[in-house]
Amino acid sequence: MVHLESESAAADLLKEAKRLRFSDDAVVASSVYINPDWSPAERKLAYAQRQQRRVAKQTRVTRAQQ
Repeated sequence: MVHLESESAAADLLKEAKRLRFSDDAVVASSVYINPDWSPAERKLAYAQRQQRRVAKQTRVTRAQQ
């Protein structure tokens, strides 16, 4: 866990974190994650939203294959 000195530094880092997915280093691209420091309730809500997106995506893929 990394603690930053300011909210603006954290916001800047989170904004650029997605670029790690496109790293030339395969290990970095596949295993480095930067997430905000959320409360337990926020983490639970984010997890539920990810699950809903996965189900919706799978439904779209299944329909397209039919």
